Formats: sequence, C-alpha cells, structure tokens
Amino acid sequence: GAQFAALLGVPRDWIEVVLPLRVADIEAVDIGGCVSVTHPRFGLDAGKQFMVVAIRYELSGSPTATLTLWG
Repeated sequence: GAQFAALLGVPRDWIEVVLPLRVADIEAVDIGGCVSVTHPRFGLDAGKQFMVVAIRYELSGSPTATLTLWG
C-alpha cells in the first residue's frame, strides 16, 4: 500500500523495460505491482519506483517480457 501511495500526486513517466524471460520473473512481477528501476542514465542512478501497468511476452526466438511501467 505505501509503495502505491508514493506513486500518486506528482507528474509521472511512462517507460517500457524489456527483460529476458525467466520463470522467476513471471512469478515475481504482476500488473499493479511496484518495481524499482535503476539505470546509470535518465536520472535513475538512485533508483525509482514504478507501477507495472502492462506485461507483453515474446516467446519466439529469445523469449522476453516487456514491462510497461508508470511512475
């Protein structure tokens, strides 16, 4: 609840993150859940909380999961 409340009330960004598809990821991430994104660019070096609003799976070739994030 506290993670979700921290997302409300200020301007937010939409990003998409493409991850290699692993069973542990499928079980750990769900729509409406909160994840922390850390990246050395884009002002995310300290990490930022995002809410998962969509998940798309690509199973051909090298399987991936694309997370659409808002936060």
